[in-house]
Amino acid sequence: MFFTSMYFMTKSIIAHESFAIPSTEIFFNFLVFAFLTTVISSLCLVYAIKHIGSTPVAILGALEPVVAVMVSVLIFHEKFTTNLLIGITLILLGVILNVIGDRKKINHI
Repeated sequence: MFFTSMYFMTKSIIAHESFAIPSTEIFFNFLVFAFLTTVISSLCLVYAIKHIGSTPVAILGALEPVVAVMVSVLIFHEKFTTNLLIGITLILLGVILNVIGDRKKINHI
């Protein structure tokens, strides 16, 4: 987060743009949004680990970028590029190899 902040501060200085938040209402909305999304996602993660275990949760977490791409293409009508296809393919291959590896470990035990 620090490096991202430094990047945007440097970019705003170079472009001679304001980095200030326009009003206290928008600042408050940023804080509420950041707090709610952090708390809700953390609680859901703990709940999921408790009920289905850490391995399935990690696998579902690895699929998060795939879902994000699907939402951006289907709902926000973003362009589906070759790079996105390659990224999705690599993620799915990684998840499949992880599942196959876990099954082989269980069968040998």
